[in-house]
Amino acid sequence: MVDNKLCKILSFFEYFFAFLIILFGFYLRYKAYSANLSFWVDEEAVLLNSQNIFEGIEPFWHGLKSEHLSPFLLLLGRLVYKNFSYNEMAFRIIPLTASIITLPLFFLLLKKIVKTKFIALIPLLFVSINSVVIFYSQYFKFYISDFLWSVLIAIFIFNIKSLTIRNTVLYAVIAFILSWFGHSPIFYLSGISLCILIKLLFSKNDREIWIKYLIFCIPWFSAACFYFYQVVNNKTEYREYLYKYWNNFVGGNFAPQNINDIENLIFYHTGSYTDYHTVVLWFIIALSGLFIMLKRDNLKTLCFISPIFIMLIFAYLGVFPFLERQTLYLMPIWLIVSTKSIDFIDWKSLNQYLVVIPVICFCMLFYIFKNYDISYVNDIIYNPNYFRMSTAKEFYPFLIKDYKPDGHHLIYSCGRDASLRIYDVFNKIINFDDAEEINDFDTFINNPKADNKIIHIYLMDYPFIGTKSSEIYAYIQKNCVIIKEISDDKGKYLMFRKK
Repeated sequence: MVDNKLCKILSFFEYFFAFLIILFGFYLRYKAYSANLSFWVDEEAVLLNSQNIFEGIEPFWHGLKSEHLSPFLLLLGRLVYKNFSYNEMAFRIIPLTASIITLPLFFLLLKKIVKTKFIALIPLLFVSINSVVIFYSQYFKFYISDFLWSVLIAIFIFNIKSLTIRNTVLYAVIAFILSWFGHSPIFYLSGISLCILIKLLFSKNDREIWIKYLIFCIPWFSAACFYFYQVVNNKTEYREYLYKYWNNFVGGNFAPQNINDIENLIFYHTGSYTDYHTVVLWFIIALSGLFIMLKRDNLKTLCFISPIFIMLIFAYLGVFPFLERQTLYLMPIWLIVSTKSIDFIDWKSLNQYLVVIPVICFCMLFYIFKNYDISYVNDIIYNPNYFRMSTAKEFYPFLIKDYKPDGHHLIYSCGRDASLRIYDVFNKIINFDDAEEINDFDTFINNPKADNKIIHIYLMDYPFIGTKSSEIYAYIQKNCVIIKEISDDKGKYLMFRKK
């Protein structure tokens, strides 16, 4: 009786703290979203490539030439575009909503898998305050929606108990619908189907089991084949662009090739700086957690982690990169498997002497995170420009007044500021042959193309990625003739010539 009462009290406090963590996660996402930052080049590329679909000229399942959005996101984007045109906050309400929904669902998933009280709060807190997750929660890309679908599918995996014909049809319909929602459902459904097939092949099964398997697989697999043919295979420009971009970015490797690549992936998913020794610790922790999960339910566990292996196969075949943000939806797998290594109750239920394993794993995690820096949380709250990736929205009004497409003007909108195109899509005042969108400032200013031209630039600090705005401004003051200089609450607009 006393134990039952204590258990209820502990459960209450666990859920109460989970509520506070989720609420704080909501707050951080709202602060990032409410900054209402300029579209940046990745969003600009997706939006402009989607314009024909948004305007109803092409169907939402048609696919894009040099970018990617799932048919579901393209459909939502069309609804936003028809009502709000290219409005930053309107488009970003989609990833914000996905991220907000993900937090309580992730806690439900954790409670289904992790048995020890309060341990589930650790990965929940990590996702709530993770800077990469928050960053993509307020930019219109597919990474956070894929994160949400992966959590939803994992919840289904660990809640399936009986497979009647009726339930199988229901799961088949859900799988068919999810296959239109993004990359992660395709990888997950492929992994689940492969794991079940292997189990069926190595065990005795009656005809009904195979019928259920086919009922589940045929609808989503048909949709996936159509999706690949229509959205990916028919869009040769997209494939060529993807290969060219990733080959330049990662030296031609779509998958991890060495210890440095693995360290980068771990840092991206955990925020912990790693070296060879901490990589080894992480693998010990992950393998320990995987062991205890496999002991409990090997089929469900294999289905749960299967997208990692499916994605690695695609990566080594050169089809899809297993790198950085492309793997963001795998974060729940990594966190849950690692957390299971310190699930004391589950280890003790196997053998009381095994509790030494979660103690050791806990010490390893403490060692890894002992110097973990969360000062960025303060920046997210108090610095609205923390996640800024572009100043195009602030830059463009000055260009409307001062820029002339007469061959005597140049615009420096390098890198992430290249999103000027989205703001000029209707006015069409900029000749983008006059806009530098690739080289860094040193290369740009030393190019003969900049000689005898009026140059336009907008300078602002970018805390999240670092900046050289003060150095550029000092160079312009020293080496150029400033024609116009206007400072506002965001940054500094300059018109100048080289001396």
